[in-house]
Amino acid sequence: MLFSTPDPPNKGAEASCTAPHPSTPLASLLCIPPAVSLGITYSFGIFIGYLEAEFEWSREAVSGIFALNLGLTAVFFMLSQWVYTRYGPRPLLPIIILAGGAGLLSSAHADALWQFMLSYGVLFALGSGTISGFVMSTFSRWPPQPRKTYIGAAGTGIAVGILIVTFAISRLTSSYGWRDAFTVLSILMWAAAVPTAALHRNPLRSAIPSGAVPGQTRWNPRSRNSWFLPFACLAYAFALHLVIGHTVVRAEGIEMSALRAGALLTVMAAAALPSRMLAAWVIRNLGEGTAGVAFTLLHAAAIFWFVDPDGTRSYFLFAIVYGIAIGGMSRFATDALGKAYLRLLIPPLAVLWAIGSALGPWVGGRIVDHTEGYEFAFFCAGLAAMAAAVSIWGMKSTRPSFEETTAPVVGGDRSEHAGDILNDAHGKEEHDAGERQANPQNDEGGTREGKPR
Repeated sequence: MLFSTPDPPNKGAEASCTAPHPSTPLASLLCIPPAVSLGITYSFGIFIGYLEAEFEWSREAVSGIFALNLGLTAVFFMLSQWVYTRYGPRPLLPIIILAGGAGLLSSAHADALWQFMLSYGVLFALGSGTISGFVMSTFSRWPPQPRKTYIGAAGTGIAVGILIVTFAISRLTSSYGWRDAFTVLSILMWAAAVPTAALHRNPLRSAIPSGAVPGQTRWNPRSRNSWFLPFACLAYAFALHLVIGHTVVRAEGIEMSALRAGALLTVMAAAALPSRMLAAWVIRNLGEGTAGVAFTLLHAAAIFWFVDPDGTRSYFLFAIVYGIAIGGMSRFATDALGKAYLRLLIPPLAVLWAIGSALGPWVGGRIVDHTEGYEFAFFCAGLAAMAAAVSIWGMKSTRPSFEETTAPVVGGDRSEHAGDILNDAHGKEEHDAGERQANPQNDEGGTREGKPR
């Protein structure tokens, strides 16, 4: 399995880190903004029925708002990481503090489709994507061991945040209407962005260790993994967001109350919490590849069963099973993102994630408008989940085939030096020669430390 390769050795990296060791309170504060923003994002399905009833829009049009938001969130996620690496965190702070809340407040007063596209689809996506990129960039600059710990803890904290936010949104919309709900959410978004001000005093750019750079990974078109991994990312994003975006409005179609239909998302988030611990056990004992295949197959099985549900109880049973699958895959993904050698693959995977997450809700809405039912839409989502499971299984059956590089860096940013190394074979040979002179005992068989795989 691609993700089962251990991080290349990086002796002395933690000792040479010039930034203070990340504190648990600081890491906890960092989890609050993405927890709130993602909770609001994934609760958009609660608003679909209200918007259709008030404006008489098609399901495809309302789903397009959600699709635009998801796609641009991933785009702004990548851009914010580039800005963070290039200029540091300060240029991102005004966007984090202002954009998300302003987008939600504008949505509360929107009366036309283009206004929703601009306020929720673009402005709120700018705030949400920037927050996520900011937090991920911060974690990636901490030493390896605490980075992995805090990324895992952040996943759990975000799941708790989504649980609380989805419950609050369902109560707000059923009691006060969708406009007041958007207004309250804008205030909540602004309040959640305040903890980022604590990072002003933390020298994050100096937190990059000097010395040997962990192995970076580049795309190798001759390997099967290079094709299976992107396709798995695209297919899984399509299936996940089609289901998340349309579960609530489908439940309302069988005359389930808006409050109970919104509770389905809360049940999913609640089931995802213990599932993350279960996934940790599966990964530790059976391997990451087995965990990825198992939880993706659980996704597919739940969706296929939900193609033709029978009664209200079946909806809540589906929410529990699907929440377990989501929790397992989120733990699988956060463990993978914590590996340094996959850092260069995050941007292209984020592009594919953006495409899949945008296509899922929009295609689902279009199918419903043409077929007047959700059976075929969820069947397509199940096929996509099956395709993702097959792709992950295909990666498991091969040896890791992405190419890794390692080279010394004294100060500066890793990504810039990594790009030079990837394109400079002569420099790599000189580095290997220097390693042999510095460590002659490593020449006797085996793999020399610091040499690319």
